[in-house]
Amino acid sequence: MNRLQATYNPDMKPTQNEIFLTQPFLIQMGNAIREKRLTCQLSQEQLADKANLHRTYIGMVERAERNITIVNLLKICNALDISLSELFLFQGNNPHGNQTHHQ
Repeated sequence: MNRLQATYNPDMKPTQNEIFLTQPFLIQMGNAIREKRLTCQLSQEQLADKANLHRTYIGMVERAERNITIVNLLKICNALDISLSELFLFQGNNPHGNQTHHQ
């Protein structure tokens, strides 16, 4: 048995520290998705339809309530007609979840 098999437990819950470390990234991604969606004048439902995801899932991702998979992130990027790298570079978001206003 290798080391990963020995330590993997599918019932393990993330620690508070793991949640704390991933939260800023999830907030940034959620903010970037929301801002790009609004720039494209799409509702959450319209984006969900284009990405073949559920409407409530989009809202939960935007609010950083879901740990989004790379596959679903790519679906959302395709629906927004941007690359994954463009989403990472999308300006106007910050790790504290505060909305910034563009002039």
